[in-house]
Amino acid sequence: MARKIKIVIYIIVVIFSVFLIAKAIKQESGANPEILDKVVILDEAKVLPENEGKLVLVSGKLKASEVFKDNTFGIELDTFRVNKIVEMYQYKAGNDEVGYEWNDKVEKKSITSGSGGIYRNPEKSMSSINKCDKAYLGEFTVSEKLTQRINDNEKVELPEIEGFKRKGEYLTNSKWGPSVGDIRIKMSYVNLEKLGDISILAKQVGDGFEEYKLDTGAYAFNVYQTKISNKEELAKALEQDSKNMAGGMIFIIIVLIIIGIILFRTNIKNLIDKIKNKTSK
Repeated sequence: MARKIKIVIYIIVVIFSVFLIAKAIKQESGANPEILDKVVILDEAKVLPENEGKLVLVSGKLKASEVFKDNTFGIELDTFRVNKIVEMYQYKAGNDEVGYEWNDKVEKKSITSGSGGIYRNPEKSMSSINKCDKAYLGEFTVSEKLTQRINDNEKVELPEIEGFKRKGEYLTNSKWGPSVGDIRIKMSYVNLEKLGDISILAKQVGDGFEEYKLDTGAYAFNVYQTKISNKEELAKALEQDSKNMAGGMIFIIIVLIIIGIILFRTNIKNLIDKIKNKTSK
């Protein structure tokens, strides 16, 4: 009975996945020509009333809305995105015995070992920060929906402070070997100078951007971490997007095949054995 349920669930997942893939392929097939036909490429990042509601391509350098400050380390960063990871050395549940791990989240407050011993994790003495704010591109305001698509491009070399020393890419208060409750910290951010020019493809709404719905049903709402100045360059970027999308679809298909093999390996083995027996006679 359990195997039949697995088969039904697998078939439903496969059918749903095929439907989504087919829909995406249909939308993608007409999206790029429509984008190239409708897009308005701006020479400067200026808000023009005649472009309201239109699909626009805007390029330039981003400016942060405010300076990020970390008082613990005395750091100031001119950026819109910071990722400060604070991991704590803590107990973790094992098969029989309690183990240890570095983790930025306290997975469990208390853990019981196989022998009945209780191990308690302390509170983290410092919190992680994943901060992403709006930014400005010329006269445009770029919301977090778009800035969060830009990856960190530089690590912060945190200064050593009292009780903390550098070990590899981390700053840690662990001395000789890690003990439960010790923390280690690393930080990365978007260096605006290093980022250089970006390009945004989206619908102009006021001084901001929103998703532009195409006739195919797909949406144009992209950030390119390079300067795109004309339709030829945009066509290449869109073609690369299509290739990335195709790669993602292939990955999904491979995952589904692997899941099917795992779920039905006994059936597959029996089938192979039957074929071997027939061919050997």
